[in-house]
Amino acid sequence: MAVDYDLVIIGKSPAGIAAARQAAQWQARVALVEQPSASPDWTHLQVLQEAGRLLAQAKRAAAFGLTGLTEAPLGEAIAAWLMATRLGLESLQAVAGLEASGVEVIPGNGEFCRKPVPGFTVAGRILRSRAYLLAPGYELALPQIQGLQATGFLTPQTLGSAIAELQPATRLVILGTEPFGVELAQTLVRLGMRVTLVVDTPQILPMADPEIAHLVQSLLEASGVRLLTGMEVVQVRLIEGKKWVQAGNQAIEADEIVLATPLQPALDGLNLEAVQVQGRADKIVLNHRLQTTNRRIYACLSHPAQPQEAISQAAIAVQNALFWPRHRWRQEFVPRIVYTEPEMAQVGMREAEAIRQYGKDLFILRQPLANLAIAQTQGNLTGLVKLLVHRNGQILGAHLVGVQAREWVTTIALAMQQRQPIQIFSQLAFPDSSFAAGLGQLAMAWQEQKLRRNPHYQDLIAGLFNVWRSWSQHLKV
Repeated sequence: MAVDYDLVIIGKSPAGIAAARQAAQWQARVALVEQPSASPDWTHLQVLQEAGRLLAQAKRAAAFGLTGLTEAPLGEAIAAWLMATRLGLESLQAVAGLEASGVEVIPGNGEFCRKPVPGFTVAGRILRSRAYLLAPGYELALPQIQGLQATGFLTPQTLGSAIAELQPATRLVILGTEPFGVELAQTLVRLGMRVTLVVDTPQILPMADPEIAHLVQSLLEASGVRLLTGMEVVQVRLIEGKKWVQAGNQAIEADEIVLATPLQPALDGLNLEAVQVQGRADKIVLNHRLQTTNRRIYACLSHPAQPQEAISQAAIAVQNALFWPRHRWRQEFVPRIVYTEPEMAQVGMREAEAIRQYGKDLFILRQPLANLAIAQTQGNLTGLVKLLVHRNGQILGAHLVGVQAREWVTTIALAMQQRQPIQIFSQLAFPDSSFAAGLGQLAMAWQEQKLRRNPHYQDLIAGLFNVWRSWSQHLKV
């Protein structure tokens, strides 16, 4: 029996939308099942970050006597800004745009079925396809904390509607290790609120390089965020109208509690067992080609706060699903960004992993941003670029904090993906007035370290120069 589609995409997430557009470009017959879920809306977080950034710039300008300082843009002003931003973003992701490109958008929730024929059933229809792509939304994993449900809390979904009610001096406690919790802590402090960030790990951002995470932690504390690391929250209580959080042996009073706990893909209700897709409720089994244990079903399970990862996965999954599964998704080449101020970015290996694998063949290069002329000119002196490089020049990983970190890490990730050695940066003519000029300095530092580690090679070069100087005295100018 012939199938109706080349690809059925399940979930109107950023990955699902990107996959649908790409498949339509290939002239494939594509259906996108919206599969609505309570996925976090990051728009209000981005608006808050921009408001905090503008306020910080206003304070800095005032310090130079360039402008007056206005009140923090809170309440109704941010709510109006948020509404305008959402309208603009909705126009970019409108269903009409997808349908105009040839994608059939199907509203509603559905599930896989095997009878009467194998397929995906939604709205009374059975969609039969050569391949399927799971692109689910994400849900917040609620922690098991005594009294949390009864006391009440804010989540990434509900924070947007509460923005207008948050005022300067509001006491907020943020719980969790997710990067958006760190971003939010810094932003809300900039907007005049009193923020405590509680994490149960020894460092904030446990996925980050420890040296870089420590620098970000210092920046947060300098901005006014109170940080409690390695603290397990055991209970939350409501006492005389105030919320109290017990973390370890400390009791913290709060006006509101914000959860920054892990997110998990919304896979419940898809009946994956019927099509032999294996995995837990929060994570399914994938190979490097983004196939599930059912080779006709692919999945994009990227973190919703990292859209660059979703787009990368969608590109690989669509090509494999429509043609033949030969492309591998390489997570080590996908940058991850934490949108603090300044930004944190990373790609590739962490230092401990690189040391275990390469030992003495590893070079660790560090470049403080204060060494760059543009950093001195702009006064953006806080930052560090840390590269992990093999002695043959292969870039193994990069960890950064600083202005334009996302631009740095994109350039480095491209070099890693194309297997270009670090020497390539010394051959590029970076403008002196750019932060990227630091990559050329790092390439020179790698060459210097390599020579320093090989005294025999240094002696050979010195001997050659001696010989050449001796010959040169007999040459006519």
